[in-house]
Amino acid sequence: MKSELWLHGPDDTGYEISDEELEVSESDEIALEKETRQNAMLVAPSESPLVEYERFSKFEKLLRVTALIIRFVSNLKSKTLAHGILPGDQRNLRQAHKLILSDLQKRSYSQELADLRSYGMVCKQSSLFTLAPFLDKEGVIRVKGGLGEANDLTYEEKHPIIILKGYVLFLLVKSQHENFNMQA
Repeated sequence: MKSELWLHGPDDTGYEISDEELEVSESDEIALEKETRQNAMLVAPSESPLVEYERFSKFEKLLRVTALIIRFVSNLKSKTLAHGILPGDQRNLRQAHKLILSDLQKRSYSQELADLRSYGMVCKQSSLFTLAPFLDKEGVIRVKGGLGEANDLTYEEKHPIIILKGYVLFLLVKSQHENFNMQA
């Protein structure tokens, strides 16, 4: 290991540049000015869902994973830790249910949501116009409909939530169908 190359690197006796080669002429400066460009980049937030819905085969599993994510985020924000989802922790499950439905509506009916927030109604060209949609206190689109006068129905039965046909709706219907068959 007595080689000078390892200790000091290569010699600087290679090609030398003279001062004449470094001078920039006026025509070069004009050419450089003409080539000056402005670069701009548009950065937008990602519209990806909280979880990938298609990875789940059961709505209950999707609900529980979303509730765990909600619990994880709340643990990050608070000083006390809560682990897992306790069997009686319905608050996180309800919050997860609302979050999933809100996310679906935001992606499917973004214009209708904006119209309902701004004007209290959707435009006549909307596919939801005939359903007389409204925003509930949690910001979820519901159907006003004619069942509003029925006394023996719950709020959820009188004013169902609007969901676009898709995979999550399939999971939800499948879940309700399985629950109904269990009760029968």
